[in-house]
Amino acid sequence: MRVGILGAGAIGTVFAAALSEVATSVSILAREPQASYLEVEGLEMTFSNGDVRRYPPSSWSILRPGDLAPEVDLLLLSAKASSTRELAPIASQWLAPLGYVISLQNGLGHAHQLGLHCGHSRVIPAITTHGANRQGPGHTHWAGVGEVILGNSGESPSDAMQPILDLFAKASLHPRWSTSIDSEIWLKLIYNAAINPIASICGITNGEILSSPDLRAYASSIVQEATRMGHLHGADLPPLLEIEAGLDHILTMTSNNECSMLQDLKAGRKTEIESICGVLIETSEEHGVPIPTLRAVYALVRSLEAGILV
Repeated sequence: MRVGILGAGAIGTVFAAALSEVATSVSILAREPQASYLEVEGLEMTFSNGDVRRYPPSSWSILRPGDLAPEVDLLLLSAKASSTRELAPIASQWLAPLGYVISLQNGLGHAHQLGLHCGHSRVIPAITTHGANRQGPGHTHWAGVGEVILGNSGESPSDAMQPILDLFAKASLHPRWSTSIDSEIWLKLIYNAAINPIASICGITNGEILSSPDLRAYASSIVQEATRMGHLHGADLPPLLEIEAGLDHILTMTSNNECSMLQDLKAGRKTEIESICGVLIETSEEHGVPIPTLRAVYALVRSLEAGILV
């Protein structure tokens, strides 16, 4: 299977490295300086157990914006959530006539945006819970092994989906099919809202939230507020106690991970705070339901992003 990846950040390079060993080919759309490092030096991957492995430049083909599009059977979007509108037309150019596209991005609405350009029947709603951070050009830390969750609400995987699930399984990316993928996407949004802003404000790893009773209490408050917004938005979510248990599991499994929002703040880049918290705040305003903890962390991250707080 020919695989394409739009976005060569932490998650993009984790998937590129894993899939390079089982796919027919891997093509990556990347920007400088990452593009040159992957093209000339390859990728150095540090795993959660401390092992280090180098993937040579021959593992993939590197493309830059404006290059002639390859034809791929499976296309993964792993760029920042704010880039979907820009990348959706590019996705349609890369995708083979019988190909499928998957968004691994944070937030909501990516599948719909891709469907407008690629055809809704060719978009597979999905999330990933793998945790990774980019330590510099050509260097990625796979900090926490998670899952790739794909699905279609109320439906079992079709015959066309099985080769994709098999490919992910062979790459040790731990795929799982969900018949309630909309709920899974909402759960990831809730967990992102509960983890990323707190970790970013405090400058800590995910696991340090779990080890601090005060920070864990703030995360719980955000879970409750975000879950309430999910219900108002029409999301079918599990009981709150089950969501809280899921949060503890994620914090444990990604304990050494430095979330992407914190990485962005350290690098002076725009964060995904709008993509993660924006829909929650919009829902709060629409229904007149207060979410004070979410609004507080949203304001603090925005202030850090703007350089008001240091």
